Amino acid sequence: MRIVEENPALRILINNMKGIALTSEKHKALHKYIETKDEITIFEYEYYYLALASTNIYNEKYEIYKIESNAKGRRYSKK
Repeated sequence: MRIVEENPALRILINNMKGIALTSEKHKALHKYIETKDEITIFEYEYYYLALASTNIYNEKYEIYKIESNAKGRRYSKK
């Protein structure tokens, strides 16, 4: 991430469980990094679950259509 590239002390802090002293500017950059990382994680989960929900809705509609088509004497197969 650009924030870490611009503030090498953050990389040390993120990769090392020991502490380091941060200037006010670097402290703000750390907070920005954590906020951005959280936003990315939330976006990834939302994207995954929305895609999964869309797939489930499609599958349910397909099953209903297949049952209705078979009831009317038409044969429909998923290709």
